Amino acid sequence: MKLPLLFLSSSALFAFSSIVHAQSASVSVRVEQETKQEEPNKKDLHTKIQKRTLKVFMTNSSKEETTVKIKYTYFGHPISGHEVGPLDQGEKEDTLKPSETKEVDTPTSTQTYTEEHYPPGKGVKVKIPASGNKLTGYGIQVYVGDKLMGESYEPLSMKDLMGKAPAASAAVPPKK
Repeated sequence: MKLPLLFLSSSALFAFSSIVHAQSASVSVRVEQETKQEEPNKKDLHTKIQKRTLKVFMTNSSKEETTVKIKYTYFGHPISGHEVGPLDQGEKEDTLKPSETKEVDTPTSTQTYTEEHYPPGKGVKVKIPASGNKLTGYGIQVYVGDKLMGESYEPLSMKDLMGKAPAASAAVPPKK
């Protein structure tokens, strides 16, 4: 009686891991993120700068050279709202030699936001509104030709937003 329960548990675990991190026989994918948060001015404690870079590690286990396409999206929301949308996205192509493991970094997404606050000083009653965007997650998809070979999302709910156009009130890129 314990054997069927064990079999069911390992099947459920396999199904979950394949959703989070798909692999194929020829290319496997792993993603790490590097995140930094800075305060641009020590006197202005309300403004923050977020920087995120994704490191995509790919291994070609086939005996042939393979060209891969990496699609990436950084997701975020306006600091004054909570509707998540794409902030930065793009594609990169690279070639993997047989049995090669390679790291490919995506361009860094930099977002600046200021929290709602009152300016310093006595008698100041005018509140400064929040502005800018805050990074909340990412999505990575790796293709060989038209075949999806691997994907990674943080958090997993970003998978539903990957490849969709932003909603009207979704995050907007900062003005340059």
